[in-house]
Amino acid sequence: GCFYHLTQSTWRYLQGEGLQATYREDPDIRQFCGMLDGLAFLPEDQVKEGMAYLKSQTTEVLEPVVDYFDRNYVNGPFRSQTGGLIFRRIQPRFEPATWNVNTATLNDEARTNNVCEAWNNGFRCLVGHVNPSLWTVISCFEKDAAMVEAEILRVQRGQPSKKPARKGTVRYQKTLKTLCQQLSNGQKTVEEFLQAIGGHIRLR
Repeated sequence: GCFYHLTQSTWRYLQGEGLQATYREDPDIRQFCGMLDGLAFLPEDQVKEGMAYLKSQTTEVLEPVVDYFDRNYVNGPFRSQTGGLIFRRIQPRFEPATWNVNTATLNDEARTNNVCEAWNNGFRCLVGHVNPSLWTVISCFEKDAAMVEAEILRVQRGQPSKKPARKGTVRYQKTLKTLCQQLSNGQKTVEEFLQAIGGHIRLR
């Protein structure tokens, strides 16, 4: 149900297939992977159409990644019926309704369902490096607590603060919303939308 974790799942699978170097070096691979995760920005009823388009455009190198995404997030895997030779699709592990962010993007809502995500990112930046000592972690907890207390005092005084958004982040969010609006208004087809949004989504 979180776009960040959706992209992380794709990235982990790429790593598992040994494709991280190819991803970094080949702009076409990066574009295609962006289109794959860009399915999350399509209206829910158009996700399968978008997947069909990507399947028609995929290369041999990325076929395992596309199959993985399709099995787990879009159409689901094939299973035999009663052990016979007849196979049918079953529901994907994560249905589009759980990870689709089209409506959230159009409504300027968060694309994550993890309320701790912002704190996790902020605390990681406060610590500054991996594998810190126990004393460093304790010191950072104290600093974080002091910042929270200061924020509470500001709110109590009627001075709620608003985090300044980076210009790049604001521009990125506006671009995603504009693309979703263009698709909704019929200004872009599903194929054009995926081609456009694929250039904006990067994995790491």
